[in-house]
Amino acid sequence: MQMFYKAFLRHPASVGKSYAGHLWGAWRYGWQLQKAACSAFVHGLLPAVCETTASDAVENLYKKGQAKDAQKNT
Repeated sequence: MQMFYKAFLRHPASVGKSYAGHLWGAWRYGWQLQKAACSAFVHGLLPAVCETTASDAVENLYKKGQAKDAQKNT
């Protein structure tokens, strides 16, 4: 049971989430990064397309992370 807890539950609990809540949040975050990466590849091939899409996505994720940190510290 201890190994199960360490592998699946300790980290989500340390950030105040259930396993499912953490899973969904991590997948959502990963999906946003995937879209940003695809936009960057498209922009590399066609410079006039997706000019700021990838950097905008990364900036938005950063701002969301900063807002969460600020919430935790209040």
